[in-house]
Amino acid sequence: MSFICADGKTGELVYILPSRKLNKLTVYFNRTPLEERQKVKFLVTDMNAACFQLTKKVFPSANIIIDRFHVIKHLNTAFNEFRVREMKVLIRQKKKSEANKLKSNWKFLLKNQRIISTPFLSHSSLRISPILCLYFP
Repeated sequence: MSFICADGKTGELVYILPSRKLNKLTVYFNRTPLEERQKVKFLVTDMNAACFQLTKKVFPSANIIIDRFHVIKHLNTAFNEFRVREMKVLIRQKKKSEANKLKSNWKFLLKNQRIISTPFLSHSSLRISPILCLYFP
């Protein structure tokens, strides 16, 4: 996999390095004088562990920012894991119809509640587990 560097202000591609391995990135960036590296304010990453270590070693003044795609991806994964756990609890409690609502409405549960109308939320087919209803006050 490659390491892609872009200008944070302009979005312009600066360069693409052929490796994401920490030792190779460290060697590459250490060619730049420390004074220049200290001017780097932010390093945006996809949560690759090497980027966290690289920032500490090579860009001591930089703050790490995790890109929004991966933040949302991890939130969706965590929410779906929670939803499946809740479905299993409901099935054990012999509440299969509620579990089926969680199963069939998973896309709805991930939607932004501000763009969903209140009458739609109160529809009987969407009355689901009280725990998940906390997401729709």
